[in-house]
Amino acid sequence: MSDAVLGKFIRKLASIYSEPPIGSRQLGAALKKLADEVLARDLAAPRSAPVANAAPIPPRPLRELVGLTAAEVRAILTDESIPKVDLVRLGALRFSMPSSALEKQPVAEVRERILAALMHEESINILTDEATRQGAARKS
Repeated sequence: MSDAVLGKFIRKLASIYSEPPIGSRQLGAALKKLADEVLARDLAAPRSAPVANAAPIPPRPLRELVGLTAAEVRAILTDESIPKVDLVRLGALRFSMPSSALEKQPVAEVRERILAALMHEESINILTDEATRQGAARKS
C-alpha cells in the first residue's frame, strides 16, 4: 500500500473518529496529524522515472506465415524467440483458430494448441493418403 493511499485512509478515519459518539476530538486530531505526516512522506519520496518500454518487435509478414510446411511450423514452435503475436497469427491463419482466444492464453499454451492442431492436420493427411492408396488399388 502506498503512502498516499494510507494517508487518505487515515484522514478518513480521523474524520470518523473525531465525532464524540465513536471517538474523541483528541483522537481525531492525532489521526489527522498522522495522516498529514504520511502524506508529506509520500510527497517527499523520490519518484522514479517512467521506464521506457522496449520497441515492440514487428509481427512477421503474412506471406511468411501462410503456406509453411509442417517442419517449418514445428521449427517456429520450438523457437523461444518467436513473439506471441506471431504465434497467434500463425494459429489464426494456418489453423483457423480464433485469435482472441489465443491472445488470452499464456505463450506456452498457445504453442501447445498450435502443436495439437498441427498433429491433427498431419493425422488427417495420413488418413487421406491411405484412403487414396487403397482406393487406387481397388479393382471394382
